[in-house]
Amino acid sequence: MKQPATRIARHAIESWLKSGRQAELHASIASYAEKHAGSDADIDGAMEEIAVEHLINFSLRKRKYRSMQFSYYMLYLQTCREVF
Repeated sequence: MKQPATRIARHAIESWLKSGRQAELHASIASYAEKHAGSDADIDGAMEEIAVEHLINFSLRKRKYRSMQFSYYMLYLQTCREVF
């Protein structure tokens, strides 16, 4: 399907600007983190532990959900074989 050149150009420019903003934000955050590492502005130990625990639990829940999806899919395939 053909698209007008202006639409393609607009999309390309918007994508370029978005990637530039993302790179700029990443650089700003990295600079701040490097500058304030070990200071009072750095993340405290309790907060860090909670964040790590949350990420681990999230990952485990996500893995468990995928496993359940696969199990249901296998059960569906088995049922289809029996019916047909």
